[in-house]
Amino acid sequence: MLAQQNIWPGKVETGFPDSTITVLKFGGTSVKDRESWEKIKEIIILRQKHGLKPFIVHSAISGVSNLLSNISKNIDHKSVFEKQDQIIDIHKKLCVELDLDVSILDKEFSRLKNLIKSCHLIKAISIEQEAILMASGELMASVIGGAYLNSVAINTKILDARSHLKALNESNSKLENLFLSARADDQFDQALVNKIMDNQGIFITQGFIASNNNNETVLLGRGGSDTSGAYFASKTNALRLEIWTDVRGFFDIDPKII
Repeated sequence: MLAQQNIWPGKVETGFPDSTITVLKFGGTSVKDRESWEKIKEIIILRQKHGLKPFIVHSAISGVSNLLSNISKNIDHKSVFEKQDQIIDIHKKLCVELDLDVSILDKEFSRLKNLIKSCHLIKAISIEQEAILMASGELMASVIGGAYLNSVAINTKILDARSHLKALNESNSKLENLFLSARADDQFDQALVNKIMDNQGIFITQGFIASNNNNETVLLGRGGSDTSGAYFASKTNALRLEIWTDVRGFFDIDPKII
């Protein structure tokens, strides 16, 4: 169950006390079912009632990243199609739980199937393709999360994290690190702040993923969703970053001292 105690923890002093942007990061076990999303809805509404501007960052649904990793490591085995179907079923099940039309994921499912099929045919997956494959979990979760929040009258737009999280150009790094364990620029982004503040509703975006200078998908490494939350908090001079988990309680973090 998503943490319920101290749902409003009180004011946390940071370097930007006048900001209203609050980055809320939810892990995979915190976006896995209807109960979790109902709690997320409550958290958002409560933040809004206190005059804050929630900005949602989330992981892939629990278990999905492990399945995607298994596919990547065993792309030459027929078992990848079984894993593919498991991933699709997980997302369809959540859509049904949330009373959403499963067709909202048709494009994402098609991209996933085509990528796995093409890599399986040649019995190989490139590092660039692995990054795209692993990113699909977060992207599918965003579609579901955005649709659910809109269905419960929370005006929500999906923000592609890759449009604002840009990987550092570290020429001395190995190709694998550049694509699968990248570091992103954390400098203030006025355009992102304007986008958030000008939007009447809220944004939901993906953890774990970013893009490079060629607009190719890159990853921030396993566990990178928390890092994404910190990046977005830093880039927006957020009042606070809240990392939510299914363990009771949560962490309050000043993004400028991470």
